[in-house]
Amino acid sequence: MITVGRLKALLAHVPDTASVYAYEGEDTGIVILENPMDPPHKDWGWWIRASEVPEDETYTEGFPDEAERA
Repeated sequence: MITVGRLKALLAHVPDTASVYAYEGEDTGIVILENPMDPPHKDWGWWIRASEVPEDETYTEGFPDEAERA
């Protein structure tokens, strides 16, 4: 799981115009794209794991190092 505070801190690095959708497959989380017409999982996209595992498990991709450690 991810806390609301951690999610807010991560989202502060994302433009307000970005698009977001939930993904469940080999992992579960939130995919954020700067342009909704772009394919997912590009180098400039963002990923936030948000699975149902009860412990804090905040794996992310695409955020600055300091945001990933916060």
